[in-house]
Amino acid sequence: MQWAVKMQAMQYYALCLLVFFIPFPFLFGSYTIALLVLLWLLQAKFKQTLFRFLQRKWLWPWVLFFIVNAFSYLYSSNKEQSLFDIGAKASLLLLPIIIGAGQNISRKWLERIFLSLNYSISFVALFCIVHAVVRCYQEGYIYAPFFFYHKLVDGFDASAVYMALYTLFSISIMLLATWKHYYIGKWRVLKVVFIVWQLIFFIMLSSRLLILLFFALLVPFYIRKAFKHRKWGISKLLIIGTLFLSAGIAVFVTDNPVKRRYHDIFQKDMSVAWLPDYKNVPQDSFNNVTLRLMLWRFGYEIIQENNLWLLGAGNGDATDLQNEKLAQYGFDTEVKDDNKRSEFYDINLHNMFFEALLMVGIIGLFIYVLMVFPPLFFLKTMEYRHVVFIFHVSMLFFMFQEAILQTQAGIVFYTLFSSIFWNIVYSNDNQLVEK
Repeated sequence: MQWAVKMQAMQYYALCLLVFFIPFPFLFGSYTIALLVLLWLLQAKFKQTLFRFLQRKWLWPWVLFFIVNAFSYLYSSNKEQSLFDIGAKASLLLLPIIIGAGQNISRKWLERIFLSLNYSISFVALFCIVHAVVRCYQEGYIYAPFFFYHKLVDGFDASAVYMALYTLFSISIMLLATWKHYYIGKWRVLKVVFIVWQLIFFIMLSSRLLILLFFALLVPFYIRKAFKHRKWGISKLLIIGTLFLSAGIAVFVTDNPVKRRYHDIFQKDMSVAWLPDYKNVPQDSFNNVTLRLMLWRFGYEIIQENNLWLLGAGNGDATDLQNEKLAQYGFDTEVKDDNKRSEFYDINLHNMFFEALLMVGIIGLFIYVLMVFPPLFFLKTMEYRHVVFIFHVSMLFFMFQEAILQTQAGIVFYTLFSSIFWNIVYSNDNQLVEK
């Protein structure tokens, strides 16, 4: 009995560790997932897990989506790429079973999980900003682009947009979650420090979509929640209002690199997405919008020309077909002798719905839709619904501009917190136990 209790506690700590490692290089997360699997195997609660999994039907689409991707190995010509993709998506199979159908997560452990992400993002923000300062000093700059967008997170596997996604969720946790074990008493000051620090980092990451979601979704949602529960005094109203107003002015009013990224959307010719060829078109002719429009256009042509609607191209051949289509339109997709390659080589469609359709067809896309949308119908009666709402809505918007399940930066983050969500939904009539 003591052995089982110790193994279960260790699994909870490993879960917190996995959350902490989300923004770190992918290798840390891979080892921690292996540790979670080992601890689960040592507990040997296979029958209980199977029983829970069979009862928790909204976990099934996650496993089914992994299965259809694995099945596509049979009709993929590029077996090596197919096996790589199956391995990368292993979290879609493991985490819903181990966490989603695992032992119930109590309120205290959920707060520890949230706290792990808060600490992790705060540490990464400190490292990145200090690193940017050092690079400026070493290269003799007073100001340099090292403080913004992708250059800010040099050394981490996750790009600036994924790091901004993690940070947005971390901030939403601190603003919207009801804390009963942590961030209470004198420790509330630490939460305020983390919010301000992470908000600065979030703005510097320069993700246009997520910054808009912050001001258009999270801020109004927080204000509505605060007024509804009458938690605000005049002093708190002034402090929070000043913080959000200052962040908005810093982004949208002053001349800064973040604002210039918004201007870039309107400064490029949108017709570049529909050209008959791109042999003489410079790469800087694209912005994020025109690039995505072009890639979606190519994806549609691949599906239409090869009649891939039902089963898709297979997870091994989708990338090869994309490279062929890019080469057909005049892009350089060859790997040179010095291993240098075009930025367009192996590029995905930057839309997870479109990517799922290309790889595993309408069947796979339907299963993916069953993964994404059902959580929005389970929010009304569950605790922490405000946090979960921000998570799922921001992920939904994000999926339309990124193929989140084609990179570990998206796979682990989305699958992990979705598995935690379903664990809570199916446990204790959606109410967290106090343990």
